[in-house]
Amino acid sequence: MNKSEGFQEDDYKRLFEFSSDLICIASFNGYFLDVNPQFSLVLGYRKETLLSRPWIEFVHPDDVEMTMEEGKRMVEGKLPNITFTNRYRTQSGDYKYLRWRSAPDFTRKKFYCIVKDVTEDVMLERQMNDARKLFLQAQRTAKIGHWEVKLADMTPIWSEETYRIHE
Repeated sequence: MNKSEGFQEDDYKRLFEFSSDLICIASFNGYFLDVNPQFSLVLGYRKETLLSRPWIEFVHPDDVEMTMEEGKRMVEGKLPNITFTNRYRTQSGDYKYLRWRSAPDFTRKKFYCIVKDVTEDVMLERQMNDARKLFLQAQRTAKIGHWEVKLADMTPIWSEETYRIHE
């Protein structure tokens, strides 16, 4: 197999352009240098807008400190790469939960990032936690519990209410 049949330089560009994940390159000085089309699709901003403003302006105010701290730790060389989740403001003013996987290039003073929109996952997890709280409250109110058995070793598992009932 010769080079013309295998890897081509524009393969990276195609991967960047057609990925279903958000991919970006950001500078250590706080700006996106390039973003793939998924950024615009998920956040609703034109590429030019994303590149012209400091990326921290898009971060939810409650997530700014944590986001800056993660970047600082990576730039200081304490971490070869990081994974964290923060919220980004969309063009419509809503927020999306984004899970970042970022790696620094100290020579070029850039971050290379692959980002996933995990908003639906976060919302589903919240709904499940809320449902669990309601379920446990219903058990306490009705004074009923539940139990299950781990089939691997036949270990019984009782709910807190089941323990209270049998005390």
